[in-house]
Amino acid sequence: MFGGWFRRLVAGVAVGGLFVAPPALGGSGPGPIGSVTPRARTIPAASGCNPEAGPGAAPFRGGLDPGQLAAAYGVSSLWERGFYGHGRRVALIEWGQSLDPTAFAQFSSCYGPFVTPKQYLVLGSNPKTGGEGIFDPEVVAAIAPKARIYMFESGQGTVLEDVVPKLLAAALRPRNTGGKLVDTISMSFSPCEAGWTAAEVRAVQIELRRAASLGVAVFASAGDAGSVYAYTYQGKPACVGHPVDVDTDKDLPGLRLGVGYPTSSPLVTSVGGTELAINGCVPAAGAGAGGTITSEIAWNEASPNPTTLSCPSAPCGSPSSCFAGGGGRSELFTVASARWERAVGLSGQERKPDISALAGSPKYLGGGIGTSGSSPLMAGAVAVLDGYLADHHAQPTGPLNPTLYHIAADPTLYLKVFNDITSGTNDLLGLGCCSAGPGYDMASGLGSLRVAALGAALLAKPSLRVPWTTLKLTAAPVNATIGTPLTITAVTNNVLIGTPYHINIFVAGKLFATCKWTRTGVCHENLFPRPPFPAPYRIAADVGPAGAHPSSRQAIVSMKTQVTVDRTRPTSCKGSSCT
Repeated sequence: MFGGWFRRLVAGVAVGGLFVAPPALGGSGPGPIGSVTPRARTIPAASGCNPEAGPGAAPFRGGLDPGQLAAAYGVSSLWERGFYGHGRRVALIEWGQSLDPTAFAQFSSCYGPFVTPKQYLVLGSNPKTGGEGIFDPEVVAAIAPKARIYMFESGQGTVLEDVVPKLLAAALRPRNTGGKLVDTISMSFSPCEAGWTAAEVRAVQIELRRAASLGVAVFASAGDAGSVYAYTYQGKPACVGHPVDVDTDKDLPGLRLGVGYPTSSPLVTSVGGTELAINGCVPAAGAGAGGTITSEIAWNEASPNPTTLSCPSAPCGSPSSCFAGGGGRSELFTVASARWERAVGLSGQERKPDISALAGSPKYLGGGIGTSGSSPLMAGAVAVLDGYLADHHAQPTGPLNPTLYHIAADPTLYLKVFNDITSGTNDLLGLGCCSAGPGYDMASGLGSLRVAALGAALLAKPSLRVPWTTLKLTAAPVNATIGTPLTITAVTNNVLIGTPYHINIFVAGKLFATCKWTRTGVCHENLFPRPPFPAPYRIAADVGPAGAHPSSRQAIVSMKTQVTVDRTRPTSCKGSSCT
């Protein structure tokens, strides 16, 4: 398990985030410690329990345990209030990788119990078990122990760019996910933008727009090749491999900075990589509880910085292959497609990542590293957060980027919700990009999330949530007399694909009309204001399933307005029109 990196060899396109093999079992690495929770256990050093092998194997001694991960990102405080992701759904998009149920059962016996993921083979046949097919669901389960995990897989013989739209489409069908839409989606791959055709990008963007319009947050690994992603090979662009060979890749002609796709899409929350220290350094087994991040820098296996971080990464692999968190400028998108980024002063080409999370040292769980872990970690954490918000009658986070940049525009709030990463670089080959610094940067994005603090901010100030789906509601004339028709107009932008959602209009708290999806997104309804409706009329609308109550958990977005109606009879009033 985790037996080395893997890459796509077709046309030189590499797939990542990636990870390397764990330390040898029974080694002298840091022991698993942290907060013991009812549903995500810490493994006692002497228990003999090992998530990588059967009963009786040498004790597990490598990587953070679930309690430490949850504490590091502010999720443990949500656990303490009883929120473990119960009722939430996380979809994992897997290309050519598949879950090994036996391995997951062993992992669950050590840390769980966890809900066994549900697998769907969408295309191809005989996917190989292992790799991200095991790592991704384990990371989600570790941070969201009670969430339901759905894995949408493709088998051998499938080409990544061809299958991604189909995998996303399958993940967005509620009939595949227990009758309810998923809360979050994670993709642990991002080949360089040069490896995609315009038609392939358009096909993926269609499904990403569908996810956004439905209120589903999508996360993707920023990749593990640092800021270097493409080079020229026989006159054509090709993608660098993962990991980057720092002895040879720097000599390739046309080597250039870049980012991967779909992580470069404005519709995706791109998750870069960090390495961190917990309470100075993760202590040896039995040395005391850990969990608080005391130092965090941009992840770069080629240049660990022990003066800044007291737990530096292991040295690069033999002979000279190195990883770093992906980040840089997109060649496909501009900030015009991500207008929320202007709030923190960005302009020109789209920049990634958006946020970062653990990808280096100390290692995850069974010893994995890479942004393959950071993306499902954040997808699981936000699923837990959505359960917390729903319990407090608040809307789920939905597509996260508009909200994150809106929060980051407030300097005080930014430092509460984010850990600003100001040290380190993701430059592997000395090409000059990119270094971490105060505020947004292309090495770490906005920084790492404090998930509980994000939830507290959204509850204290709901307007911080910036939904992708918008709704405008008007009623005219605003001072209608009895017998005068009142025209209610609701307009939504949820017309990108034609989702099976509706505009529901409510008057005085009761459902008045439901408009099915139309290509224009406009709903007109006429109300004749006569008893028994009281004055003033309170009118509301939402975008959601037919008949969903305004501001309910099912509504993607809701809007309310109030209309005053003059109840004095007009002088020309006669007969039944006066009643």
